[in-house]
Amino acid sequence: MTLLLLPAILLGPAAHAEGRPDYYRVRNGDTLSGISQKFRVPLQRLRQMNGLRPGQTLQAGRTLKVGVRRSRAQPAHRPEPVGQRWRPMGPETQTLLPLNYNAPAPAKLIFRNADFEARLYARSFAQGNAAYLEILPPSGRPALPAHSIIEAKFGGELVPLTATRFGYAAVFALAPDSGAGRQRLELRFGAQPAIHQYGYNVAVRRTAFPATAWRVNVGPPESRRTADPAIVAQRAEQARREGEKKARVFALNSANMLTNRTAHPRDSHKITSQFFTLRRIYRFFYRNRRRIQDSTGSYRHRGLDLRGRIGDPIFAMANGRVVCAERMRGEGNFIVIDHGNKIFTGYMHMNRFNVSEGQYVQAGQLLGAAGATGNVTGAHLHMSLWVRGVPLEALSLLSLPIRF
Repeated sequence: MTLLLLPAILLGPAAHAEGRPDYYRVRNGDTLSGISQKFRVPLQRLRQMNGLRPGQTLQAGRTLKVGVRRSRAQPAHRPEPVGQRWRPMGPETQTLLPLNYNAPAPAKLIFRNADFEARLYARSFAQGNAAYLEILPPSGRPALPAHSIIEAKFGGELVPLTATRFGYAAVFALAPDSGAGRQRLELRFGAQPAIHQYGYNVAVRRTAFPATAWRVNVGPPESRRTADPAIVAQRAEQARREGEKKARVFALNSANMLTNRTAHPRDSHKITSQFFTLRRIYRFFYRNRRRIQDSTGSYRHRGLDLRGRIGDPIFAMANGRVVCAERMRGEGNFIVIDHGNKIFTGYMHMNRFNVSEGQYVQAGQLLGAAGATGNVTGAHLHMSLWVRGVPLEALSLLSLPIRF
C-alpha cells in the first residue's frame, strides 16, 4: 500500500486550539487546598504549576495558575465592512448609514379631515422611539389657509410645530417609561373666531427593555480606605460645575435646525449595550471563602452604546449647533448638539474633538474620534438623544422621513 503524505497546511485546523492558561487571584482567607477543590486541580499539581512548597503561606493578591483552558478552533470571520452611503428615507429625506446597517422603514398613520391631513411616522409606535408629525393641506388644496392657528399636543404634552413650505412639521417623543397604550393626538386648527379641535387615538406598544446583572467585588469593609476629604470636596465642586453647565445647555430653546438629512454616528454598526437597559448592580466581598452580599442598586442606561475603538470616527446625527464640547468626569469627552425645539444629541467618552462650542455642523460631519474617557470599562460611543428632556433610542431618528 502506498501512503500519500499531504502537506500540513492542507489538513485543516487542529482539533483544538492552543490552550490558554487559567489564573486565579488569591483572596483573604483562601487556602491552597480550597483552591484545589474549587478548580478540581490535584494539590500536588497546583504546587508544581506555581512553584509552591508544602506549608508555604499564600499571600492575598497573588495570582495562581489553576489550569489550562482548551477551546475549539474558531472559524475565521470576515471583517465587518467599514464605510458609509446615503440612502433615501422618504421621497425627500436622505440618511447616511454604515455599509452593514439599514435603518428600518417607518410605520405610518394618516388622519384626514376637511381642514388638513396629519401624518405620523415612527420606526415603531412603541415606547422609546422618536416620532415625526406632518400637517399638510387636504388632497387637492394647494396650501393651508393663511393665518391658521395650529396647535398640537401628544399625550397632553405640547408639540412645538415648525412652519414649512408644505405646512407644519415636528419631532416628538414616545417616552420609554410611560405612555404605553392609547395616546391622544390633539390638534387645534382655524382662525378666530372659528377654531376647530380634532382628536385621534394612537396605540403605543409597550417595549420590553432588557435587564443585565453586574457583580462587583468591593472587598471586605475593613480593607476599604476612607476617602480623602480634600478629594471628596474637589469632586463635589467638579460635579457642581458640570451640573450647572448641563443645566444651561439643556435649557436652550432654539429655533428648528433640522433639515431633510440625518446620519448614523458611526461608519460601522454594532450595538454593545441596548437603550434603556435596566442595569442591576450586586456588590459583594469574600470572607472565609464565602461570598457575602454587600449592597445592591440599579439604574437605567439612558443611551445606546455603539462599538467604537479608540480613534474610530464619530459623526453628527443631524444639523445643529455644538453647545458643549468639554471633558466631564462621568461622560468623558462630551459633545452635545442642539438641533432646535429642545432636541439634543449627545456623544460621550470621545478620544478627541474635531469641533468646538458654537460651531454649526451638518448631518454626517466628523465630530471627533471614539475613546474610553470618563466612567467606562472599554472604548465605545455612548449615543444619546433627548427630545424636550425625554431620553429616546437615538437610532430611531434615522427611520423618520423628516423634512423641514
